[in-house]
Amino acid sequence: MTTALDDQTTAEWMETVARSAIYALLSHAISYPTADRIHALRTDVRPLLTEVATDDNELGDALRNVLESLDTPLADLQHAFDMQFSHITSPDCPAHETAFSIRDVFQQAQVMADIAGFFGAHGVEVGASEKERPDHIGAELEFMSLLARKEAHAVRAGLTEQLNETRRTQVIFLRDHLGCWGPSFGRRVAKLAESPLYRSVGELLTRWLEADMAALAVEPAFDLDEPAPMAPQESDDEPCGLGGAECGATEDQLIDIETIK
Repeated sequence: MTTALDDQTTAEWMETVARSAIYALLSHAISYPTADRIHALRTDVRPLLTEVATDDNELGDALRNVLESLDTPLADLQHAFDMQFSHITSPDCPAHETAFSIRDVFQQAQVMADIAGFFGAHGVEVGASEKERPDHIGAELEFMSLLARKEAHAVRAGLTEQLNETRRTQVIFLRDHLGCWGPSFGRRVAKLAESPLYRSVGELLTRWLEADMAALAVEPAFDLDEPAPMAPQESDDEPCGLGGAECGATEDQLIDIETIK
């Protein structure tokens, strides 16, 4: 017979697995849609989220819209991504935290080093086959997915110390990084999107981060309503703050999103 404690633990585990799946969905939906990514979302992530219930109707609608969009042919998904994110490096909607929050390249490097420190502490490799800066929205979302998976494992295995550590890290990372700019980035994606898919992705990103932070009692250290203004450039050769080396990032500050699984 299942005890009340077992039921409670199972419910907690299922909720944490769902949180991890939503972060994974957002991470891959905001990244270029490859065949492997879409296959993983269809076969591994969507089954975990199909029956997820929420009291927030708009959050639920956005989640269902994104899940349904996974049946779109790959070529159409790639076209929609190109239409949406070919302009994502504009000053209006940068996809990197440091380009969104601050334009000074030295401070950007410090922030990226701090993010890379979070990743390294949880076994995430920095710099591999697919190089992306650690402050990319997809990388930060995938890191949260990893932490939630670790939390789910700790819940199921009864590892109290690991459980407390993963929860603490999620709170701090949302407070100091993703929670400060992710909701605003989502609003901008939804506003600028020509594709219904990315309108839904943007809406889901904003509503999910706000809901998850409320559930975890996270108050962002600061709220970035809009990207930091671009500094004047004297020539076309000066850094724009949007590429790896162009943003003051060194080679060991680049992260392979696909290693965070």
